[in-house]
Amino acid sequence: MTQFLTPPASGAASSGFVFASASGPHPGTTADETRACVEKIAATLASAGRGLADVVKANIWIADEALHDDVAAAYRAALGPDCRAVLTILAAGVPGGGRVAIDVVAAQSDAAPVAPFVYASSLAIDVATMRRVPEAATIAGETAVVFQRIGKQLDAAGLSVKDIVKTTTYVRDESYLEEFEQAYREIFASQDLPARCTVLLGLAGDCRIQVEVTAAA
Repeated sequence: MTQFLTPPASGAASSGFVFASASGPHPGTTADETRACVEKIAATLASAGRGLADVVKANIWIADEALHDDVAAAYRAALGPDCRAVLTILAAGVPGGGRVAIDVVAAQSDAAPVAPFVYASSLAIDVATMRRVPEAATIAGETAVVFQRIGKQLDAAGLSVKDIVKTTTYVRDESYLEEFEQAYREIFASQDLPARCTVLLGLAGDCRIQVEVTAAA
C-alpha cells in the first residue's frame, strides 16, 4: 500500500520505506538553505513515523560545485553523528534560483520491506543516432515518450505508472519547466503525485527530459 504524505515537503510512504524531498531557495547562506531543506524533510518523515536517523540514502544536488564542502558539512551536522546514510552530492541546476535540493529514502531499521521496489529510467533517445525520436519534438511529446518507455519497463515487472512512489526528473533548461510540469501532471492526472526532486542537468544527445522512478506494489 502506498501512502502519499502532505506538505511541508514532498513525500510518499510504501512497503516500509519513506521517500521525501525538499529544495530551496531559502534566505541566508548555503548552509542555512541546506538546514531548511533538512527541516522540511524531517517534518515529512515525522508524519510517517520516521526520523532523520532512519535515512538510508540521500542525493544532494548543488547549483555550484564550489558549494560542496559547506553543504556537506551542514547536512551532516543536521542529521547528527549517528547517521550512516549513503550520500551522493552532485553539481546541477536547481530550479527557481535555489542552491540546494535534497531527496532521501528512509526505512524502518527493524522491519524488512514487504514488497520489492522496481527502479526505471528513460529518455526519448534513439540509441542508433543519439538524437531524440521524432515523437519527442515538443516537451510534452518528449515527456509522453519518456513515460511510455518507463511504463513498459514497469509492465515487465508487473507494475504500472500508478505504482510510482518517487521520481527524479532531469530537465536540460529551466525554460522547459512550465511545459514539462503540465505534461508531467497529465501523466499522473488520475492519481496523487509521487514524491519528486527536479534538477537542471545536461542530458545525452539533444534530449531535454529524463526521468528516474521508483515503483512499488
